[in-house]
Amino acid sequence: MGPTGDTAPHRIGPAPTSQLWRDAVFLHWPCDPDRLAPLLPPGTRPDVFAGTGWLGVVALRMPVIRLAGVPLGGMTQLNVRTYCVDRTGGRGQVFLAMELSRPELGAGLRMLSGLPCRGSRVRQQRDGGTLGYRAERRGLRVRFLVRPGEAVETGPLERFLTARWALHFARAGRTVRLPVAHEPWRLRSAELLGLSHRGLAPLFAGCATGPRWPHVLVGAGVSARFGFPALLPPRRP
Repeated sequence: MGPTGDTAPHRIGPAPTSQLWRDAVFLHWPCDPDRLAPLLPPGTRPDVFAGTGWLGVVALRMPVIRLAGVPLGGMTQLNVRTYCVDRTGGRGQVFLAMELSRPELGAGLRMLSGLPCRGSRVRQQRDGGTLGYRAERRGLRVRFLVRPGEAVETGPLERFLTARWALHFARAGRTVRLPVAHEPWRLRSAELLGLSHRGLAPLFAGCATGPRWPHVLVGAGVSARFGFPALLPPRRP
């Protein structure tokens, strides 16, 4: 199984869903894959880089969302995610939490897909060359602030963490694979100025700690297109 590529391995024609993603911030921690495995959909296993799994907190603005070509407005999102490989060898991402600034969209997505969407007070903060996000609701308060730096060359780790061409999630005991495509991220390094994540501690069990982490990247923006979901083949008896 080769490394994650800069572009999607599939083509998506007229997309049923499309989104603009802007001002993305990627925070990542190495994590024990054995601690991540129980959080994944059936028939998938942790995707690892240099022998370790990874847990990410990713926030971004979505100024435009379209469903079947119909604009639905925009929103701001903060999610917690990790990475998996399914039994066909397909690599993707798995959302462990999704905090959305549009509660009605979150409720609809949760009902239709089972994704862990919640309506939250999610806001972006820009001030004096810094970029930050906050998500708050009962039982949750996540805040971070970074100072973007220089452009970085996209290497194997950067591709592993940001070039994810499918979303995997469980539905009625089966695993669904939702393909996605977008142009490559233009990434920059960033300095972490502050971080708090009250309410997420259980997800960070088994993750690295210390001043070296998290690994931080900033992405200017891409145009994303989602294809049609497909059920993964069931496990053979």
